[in-house]
Amino acid sequence: MQVYGLPCGSGFDHNIKVRQGNKFLSTGAKSDGDRHQRIHLNAMCRRNHRCRFVQAFVDYKLFFPQVHQREILALLAALKWPKNIELHCQSCVVVENGILKVTLSNPGGIVTGIQYNDIDNLLEVLNEESNRGYWDLVWSSPTSTGTSGTFDVIKGTSFQVMVENEDQVELSFTRTWDVSLEGKLVPLNIDKRFIMLRGCSGFYSYAIYEHLEEWPAFNLDETRIAFKLRKDK
Repeated sequence: MQVYGLPCGSGFDHNIKVRQGNKFLSTGAKSDGDRHQRIHLNAMCRRNHRCRFVQAFVDYKLFFPQVHQREILALLAALKWPKNIELHCQSCVVVENGILKVTLSNPGGIVTGIQYNDIDNLLEVLNEESNRGYWDLVWSSPTSTGTSGTFDVIKGTSFQVMVENEDQVELSFTRTWDVSLEGKLVPLNIDKRFIMLRGCSGFYSYAIYEHLEEWPAFNLDETRIAFKLRKDK
């Protein structure tokens, strides 16, 4: 099997054809038995023609069964896609996979930047860094009769890398509670997690809330993750 990259007129795209013997395989190719194999490999490139990303769609019920998954994976490996995830930890934490770059405060775990394609930051750069992407909650005393509680933007006090390999990075930003904080912070141990996967154009986030039996009761009125997006993009 041979692979050919054919520049398109725009100069930004490369269509890749796969040749098996003297035949080119393409979307919708059919045999006499009306079986077909769909192989579509598309590499979107920057102006410098470095591959931006590659998509492969393979139907194995089809024609040319000798084109196996390992050959497709070998092709993607030759194109160095998807890019391995990179993690940088200093005064801030930066995780990127070649498509997306996310910057978080350390150890607070506030999302201060999301870089995607040619947009350097999807979040509102006119806001303070603490007011761009964050987990928050509203809590109140169980005896409270009012309709409003205490608003709390959750900022971690400790940072830890839970998983780091070429396919996945998972980050943990934690805040712990003790009796000295009673009445000041919600009585919860909070663990905010952020996950980035290889080849994925987004990231994942979830939070773990732990309340010990002997801790004070409270009402959790609301919790969420919020992102303040740029208005000029």
